[in-house]
Amino acid sequence: MKTVKIKGLTIGSGRPKICVPIVAKDVSDAIIQAEKIETCDLVEIRGDYIDNYNNVEYVIELIKNVKKIIDKPVIFTFRTGNEGGERNVRISAYVNILKSIIKSKEADFVDVELFSGDGYVGDIIKCAKEYGIFVIISNHDFASTPSEKELINRLNKMQELGADIAKIAMMPKNMSDVYRVMAVTSDINLDIPVISMSMGKMGMISRIAGELYGSSVTFGCAHAASAPGQLNASDLSDILGIIHKQN
Repeated sequence: MKTVKIKGLTIGSGRPKICVPIVAKDVSDAIIQAEKIETCDLVEIRGDYIDNYNNVEYVIELIKNVKKIIDKPVIFTFRTGNEGGERNVRISAYVNILKSIIKSKEADFVDVELFSGDGYVGDIIKCAKEYGIFVIISNHDFASTPSEKELINRLNKMQELGADIAKIAMMPKNMSDVYRVMAVTSDINLDIPVISMSMGKMGMISRIAGELYGSSVTFGCAHAASAPGQLNASDLSDILGIIHKQN
C-alpha cells in the first residue's frame, strides 16, 4: 500500500495519526482553539463552521493564523449539511471554496465528499493534483451503517476517482455495525491509506483500535468535538501509545 508523506509525517504506516479539528466561527476563535491544542499530528480546519465562509480570503487568513501557532499538516474540510456539516451550499459554491483553498496552497489536504458527484469530485481532484495538494475523499453517514458490500463499493470508488486517502465515518445502531466497518477496513485491498471509524459512544473502540484493523488516522478533540464519540486528543495519544507498544 502507498503511504502519504507530508512534512515528516507518514500516513498509512505505524500507529494512527491524530487529527484535531478546529471548529471556529472566526479568526479569533480559531486562534483560541489552536492555542489549546497540546497533542496532534494534523489539524483539520472545518470551513463550514466559519461565519464568513463565503469570503475565501478571510478563510485563507484564518488558516494562516492557525499555522502560525501549530506547525502541522492542515486538512481543509467543508462538511455539507448532507453529511452532518453546518452548511447547505450550492455545489458550485462548494467546488469554488475547495478549489480556492487548493490554489492558495495554505492547506496540505482537502476533504471532498464522495457523493458530491463524480464530475465535481474529478474537477477538484484535477485542481489538487495541479497544485500538489493531497485529496481525502470521504463519506459520512450520521443515520446508519451500510452493508459490507456497499462500504466496499464506496471505498473502491474513492480510490478509482483518484483519492490519496479514502475516509468513511458511519453511525452504528449496534456493535455489529461497528465491527463491520472495522472488518471491511481490515480486509479490503486498496493501494491508498484508509481512515475509517464508527461514531458515537458505541463506535469509540474504532477510534482507538485503528492500528489493529488498518485505519490510518483518528480524530481527537482539544476544544470541541466535530463528531460524536471523539476523545480528548491527549488521552487518545496515551491509549494509541499503549496499543502500539503491545502490537
